[in-house]
Amino acid sequence: MIGAYTEHPKQNRLFFGIIDTMISAERLSPKEDKKNPESICLQNDRVTVSISPIGAFVESVYIDSDEVVYKPKKDAPGRGGVQVLGPTPGPVAGQSWEHLYPNMPSHGTDRKHAWDVLEQNERKAVFQRFIGPNEFLFVGVEEVEVTLLDDGVLISKTITNHEEKPREIGHAFHPYFAVTEKTTYQPEQIAELYPLTNGEAKILDPGVSECTFTRDEKTYLVEAQPQPESTVVWTDRGDAYTCIEPWWAKLGKGVTIGPLETKTFTLKIVRTS
Repeated sequence: MIGAYTEHPKQNRLFFGIIDTMISAERLSPKEDKKNPESICLQNDRVTVSISPIGAFVESVYIDSDEVVYKPKKDAPGRGGVQVLGPTPGPVAGQSWEHLYPNMPSHGTDRKHAWDVLEQNERKAVFQRFIGPNEFLFVGVEEVEVTLLDDGVLISKTITNHEEKPREIGHAFHPYFAVTEKTTYQPEQIAELYPLTNGEAKILDPGVSECTFTRDEKTYLVEAQPQPESTVVWTDRGDAYTCIEPWWAKLGKGVTIGPLETKTFTLKIVRTS
């Protein structure tokens, strides 16, 4: 038994919150997700963003009519957009989490769920899903908020631990930036990784909070907060896209969220010139 009704209001809220989370997590198993819900479009004078509730997946980002985030093509739907990775951003096979989560997909289950749409207007969309012990050793709630800026987009993921003990969980953003082989990068620790070998990942440890890429004389800033544990740089089509991924995790290791605490991780993509 997880808990029981007591005379303490805080404990009662915790108990019923955990039960509600577990029931919701069980109900939202990946096998039972709704199929192909309609995408949500956010748009202002300069920025257009498309988001699918499946995975709270940012499908595309256009700034001043230019494709900044590579939009997936029909022949390769898994290549593109900004993917939300968790609760294990990387593969668990051969890692310390393998015995705990032997059936966990390589990039986690966040991107396989149909997230609930909590809020939607012209400037912002908010998505939510529950995590329970049938899926991961964590009882809590995740929210992804996508907000238009005047010159780009801000994507945030907030994770709330509903337990009275600290829990470890992993998170990463996996953006595909539309580039050419002539694109240049800053800072130097990013720039010196290029040109990449297709299919080979480069890892910066610790990660970087800011980097820029310049394509066709237009420069874009990518900012991740708080500072990532690692930054993974990868492509398998260097002539079309590059992935500069902030990871708040390591392979087989996550970040710790304290009892009844919340942590937020953000990715901002804006045009600077």
